[in-house]
Amino acid sequence: INKLRGYFEKPHIVVGLGFRENGKVAGALDEKCYPWMGDIYHLLKKDDLFGSEFDMNEREIVEYLNSIYVQKYVKDIYREITYHLSISQLKSLPLPTKSEWESIKLWKNLLINLENNECHREIKCA
Repeated sequence: INKLRGYFEKPHIVVGLGFRENGKVAGALDEKCYPWMGDIYHLLKKDDLFGSEFDMNEREIVEYLNSIYVQKYVKDIYREITYHLSISQLKSLPLPTKSEWESIKLWKNLLINLENNECHREIKCA
């Protein structure tokens, strides 16, 4: 082999193609550059003009791809259309900036705390 593809040369994100466990997308950081084959997409960061405002690192992107938000989005938008996630569908996933992602997680934690407080209040009142 004269030249390896870019994703065999440096650590990158891999995303499973098929829906797992009721609509889940599986993303991971491949630090060993394993030559994955089959239903896997290799995501490489582009350093270009259009990506200059995007500031999430690879671990944060994997966390986001595996989050309940992306799982629900993919399930709601694509699950009825196809069993597999295509590269076009993957490209169309909304990607937040780092501050947007932190805000989303903060809101999630606030909602969980509110739900827990409501549950405790109902138990005390009963």
